[in-house]
Amino acid sequence: MNCATLIVSLADVGVLTGLRPYLDAAQRMWADAATRKMYVTGGIGSTGNEGFGEPYDLPNISAYSETCAVLMFMTLNHRLFLATGDSKYVDLLERGMYNNALSGVIGIPTSIACGSGFIAPRKTPRAGCVRTILKTDELDERDEQKRTKTGTVLGGCSARQ
Repeated sequence: MNCATLIVSLADVGVLTGLRPYLDAAQRMWADAATRKMYVTGGIGSTGNEGFGEPYDLPNISAYSETCAVLMFMTLNHRLFLATGDSKYVDLLERGMYNNALSGVIGIPTSIACGSGFIAPRKTPRAGCVRTILKTDELDERDEQKRTKTGTVLGGCSARQ
């Protein structure tokens, strides 16, 4: 998830500042992940360090590929689609949502399983996963304060156009 968060940040900085090299770097990293480091389910991350391993090294049993990482990759796909209008980003957003993210919801929307959904048993739900998929009142209030102060929220749902 950390690597996907970094790529989202690169894309945000590129779009919000107009610094094209940042957006270009995010697109190159996306292309590497999407073509050489992504599971058929849309899951990403084959290592336990919340990052990517070697190209095409996608083990089933030790797959990191947890729901949180997929949610962040979905966010990246959404941001890149908004920046470019290219439908390939929406295709992967949908793949991750239907095959991985939705399977992480446990009965009620405030409970998220962070496991990979492969052969390995699911991990215990963590608060970070819930915050990735759902905005709480506290987070919405903080985002509003940031928006008011700076006119933008880099990691949130809104940005100055």
